[in-house]
Amino acid sequence: MGILGLEGGSPTEVSVGFRRGWMRHIKIVLASAGYLAVVAAAINLLAKQPREGFGLLATWGPWPFLAMAGLYLVGHFLADLTGTVRMSFASMVNEATRTADALTQLAENGGRSTEEVRRLAIYAAQEFPSVYGRLDQQDHALSSIADVVCEIRAHQKRGSGAKDDRS
Repeated sequence: MGILGLEGGSPTEVSVGFRRGWMRHIKIVLASAGYLAVVAAAINLLAKQPREGFGLLATWGPWPFLAMAGLYLVGHFLADLTGTVRMSFASMVNEATRTADALTQLAENGGRSTEEVRRLAIYAAQEFPSVYGRLDQQDHALSSIADVVCEIRAHQKRGSGAKDDRS
């Protein structure tokens, strides 16, 4: 499993194959090659058939470029958001592990620590609803972003359908 970059560090670490190891380099090369292919095709079209190429650009208007820029920005925003969510989950797991270790250690100390264990359990029970509330807020934000992306896609489809009808 080490060759794919899936080996883990701590038991609470979450790792995904495309974020580590040699697979990350392939992802970067493929994305760069895709961008290069689009730019090369546009240059080739404008060099060989400038009238048709600029006519196509005039017909489409600025929307394809705005959509590409928007998708690029949304992609980077979602990547940053994913990193933030991953870090918050890792911190939650670390804190839960520390709490469990503390509860175990207190339970091992004997009868005099029973009251402390009870207080710590009550505190942990009071803190978990706020953690779940933050997760619900993140779910709501991700749902809103998905709705916006779907609206952009629907707008693009309506725009391309209307242009096909005019032809």
